[in-house]
Amino acid sequence: MKKYLTFMVLSHNGQVKECRLSRPVFLVVLSAAVVAFCAVLLLAFGSVGTIDQREKRLAELQTENTALQRQLVVVKEDVENMRHHMDELIAKDRIMRAWVDLAEPSVRQIGIGGGDAIPPEWENAVSDEVSNLLLQTHTDMDQLLREARFLKASFDTILSALGKDTKMRRHIPSITPVSAENPRISSGFGIRRDPFTGRRQLHRGIDYPGRTGTPIVATADGVIDKIGRDDRLGWYVIIDHGYGLRTVYGHLNRKSRRAMGDRVKRGEKIGEMGRTGRATASHLHYAVVKNGKAENPMNYIFDQKTGSLF
Repeated sequence: MKKYLTFMVLSHNGQVKECRLSRPVFLVVLSAAVVAFCAVLLLAFGSVGTIDQREKRLAELQTENTALQRQLVVVKEDVENMRHHMDELIAKDRIMRAWVDLAEPSVRQIGIGGGDAIPPEWENAVSDEVSNLLLQTHTDMDQLLREARFLKASFDTILSALGKDTKMRRHIPSITPVSAENPRISSGFGIRRDPFTGRRQLHRGIDYPGRTGTPIVATADGVIDKIGRDDRLGWYVIIDHGYGLRTVYGHLNRKSRRAMGDRVKRGEKIGEMGRTGRATASHLHYAVVKNGKAENPMNYIFDQKTGSLF
């Protein structure tokens, strides 16, 4: 005789309903309910674990993205610094071409572009802001690389011309005039405020501060063109190097022991640093004049001691 389990359900209106289940059927239903309950629990805990992993990974990606954006800004600053140095090299290239009477290149700016635009690899992978920054940095670096190749070819041409004219090379003022290790500059070439009048005016040279008596040397081969004393420069020496180039050395501590008409070699002593004339402290005022026009002496300095371009 089969045994049954009777379930009585009392509704809210007082009616009673009975449900009879045999023992085997009841066990099947109970087992199914337990399995379903366990499955729900597993799914719930699995979902929580997946969400935690996703949130952890998202946090890691956000941290990585922030670090990459900061690094990208640093790279952009480095590229801008490289642009500054490249502009200085281009300026020196122009001066060196003038030295050897080489005409300016027919094309100076090396453009980029042309052809069908190819979408960048990072398109749709980063924000528009980061994408634009990446694109600009990539473009700037490509431009710098093209200009560097162009300058290398230009420098090779200049060096070839200089190599054929050793006399010209010796007469180019390409070392620092102060006989000291890594002499510093206290005032550069260009517009500055006069230390005595306070007015803005053109400073036609550069100033090297130092101890009184520091040796001053000729920056290239040439002939002593003038030795004198001036209210502003104090004791000074002017050297004629030929090729339209002259150098001026001012605020010497005393009259140079060299004589007008003396031939000097690059690196030979021509005087000593002082503070004669209008000077607030001991220093050398050094100027380079090309065909009567003051030039920035820094554009002529290549090697501190030898002046070598090779």
